Amino acid sequence: MSQSHAKVLVADDYGGVRDSIAAALTELGYEVRCCETGRDALAVAASAGPFDLLVASTDLPDMQGLELGRQVREQHPGLRVLFTTNGLFGRDMLAKPFTLEQLADAVTRALQGPPPRAVTTWFASLKSETDEDAS
Repeated sequence: MSQSHAKVLVADDYGGVRDSIAAALTELGYEVRCCETGRDALAVAASAGPFDLLVASTDLPDMQGLELGRQVREQHPGLRVLFTTNGLFGRDMLAKPFTLEQLADAVTRALQGPPPRAVTTWFASLKSETDEDAS
């Protein structure tokens, strides 16, 4: 897949962060759709998908980003996911605040990385990593 044609769904409740991510990714040639809540992201994923990548905050107002990732991956098993986070660290996560260069690198790695694992394996491994980081 050519990265310049990749479709990216961005879910972040902070308008400035969401708009900055969208502007940067659009400038890099990605097709971007944005949502403020997890429910909105689920609806957009169902109606405007499939997307190649979900970039989601781990802490949305109506659901945790990990849950959003799990639900969207159930609809679209090939979807790659990158979480933006204020405190959790691990694979598939980009710590806030981040530079536009760090965002671009993380998106490139997410799109070029190994194929997504089965959603149950992926979710269990992320949950385990975040539980360990929280301890």
